[in-house]
Amino acid sequence: MTTQRWVEVLVVGIVLAGLGWLANTVFSMNAVLSRVESSTMDTTKRLDRIASVLPDVRVHVAEEELRKAVDLALACSTPFEHDKGAWTIMVHLFDFNEHEHFRYALGVDEPDGRVHNRVRHALRGAAKPPEEVAYFDQLIRWAHIADQELAVPASVDTGCSFVSRSRSREGYEEDLAHYRTVLTLFDVRDADRFAFESRSHAIRDLMALLKSEDLESGNEE
Repeated sequence: MTTQRWVEVLVVGIVLAGLGWLANTVFSMNAVLSRVESSTMDTTKRLDRIASVLPDVRVHVAEEELRKAVDLALACSTPFEHDKGAWTIMVHLFDFNEHEHFRYALGVDEPDGRVHNRVRHALRGAAKPPEEVAYFDQLIRWAHIADQELAVPASVDTGCSFVSRSRSREGYEEDLAHYRTVLTLFDVRDADRFAFESRSHAIRDLMALLKSEDLESGNEE
């Protein structure tokens, strides 16, 4: 066999080997892509299943939050002008352990004024610990998710009012005393006792109490 013939055979062998390697690579890539596609489809299905379950989980969580027992609740009214240029907010503290209801009057400047905002900051700042506190804004969102009616009076400042699951009235007032501005503005109007159906209905009972209360004057309707 001539040298030229050997060269042709060698070239053909190299080409065939290259084609074989290329075919094997393409086959392997197709297999990998197939597995990736299959894995992606499985992940998508899992995500779809999770997404279909999440609404139920949200509803369950919201219902549980609305059923949690309450130790203390604070309901703060929006500012009202009791005299020309003189603004006041009423703060109602409900002690669910002692069944006691305390009313306080706080003199503030105009709505969203400097003093009013400092008072709101103090009332929120003394609400501890944060993980055991739920503001009325949150309660309203939970009620919406759980498709439950939560009738919060229009005169309530929902961003400042809250319920606490591990707080006593004395502890809250002690922390509030660190805010000197609020301490000097507090004027205790009166206190009385109240009844509620059960610990698991404390939030619902609280809204019923607020509905029967004239939040601005501090007198029962």
